[in-house]
Amino acid sequence: MRSEAIVLDKQTGEPRNIPEYLIESGKTLWRAVILTDKNKRLGKTFVSYREAKKWAEEKSTAKGVVEVTVVSKIVSFGPPSKISDNQVREMNAIGKLWCPYCRCFREYEWDPWSDRVKCPICRVSTEDCDVRRNNPKFWRK
Repeated sequence: MRSEAIVLDKQTGEPRNIPEYLIESGKTLWRAVILTDKNKRLGKTFVSYREAKKWAEEKSTAKGVVEVTVVSKIVSFGPPSKISDNQVREMNAIGKLWCPYCRCFREYEWDPWSDRVKCPICRVSTEDCDVRRNNPKFWRK
């Protein structure tokens, strides 16, 4: 049920196996998102994961920054193979969903403007097919 097509390199933490057509097309793949202590989201978009990560690391030491995350804009990532379906179910039970674009577990929040439940960082909703595919909470029994 889970998407495992694209994985992160164990040593560098960088994505591997990204389809060539996405790289060659020059489409924007990565966004560095900053969450401030005033609950504002700021970000910058990059074609290269390395550039996004470097920019995020530089900004992470700025005053008022709570969290800096590099998120995928087009490619979704399933949980790493070391995380079992049962562990994902346990996280779902305590209110955390696997975000396939942030590549981690997050507590999704209600967004009154769009009337949907969304990831607080990348803003993907629980209506997204990859969110549903990677979280047993949404699987049919």
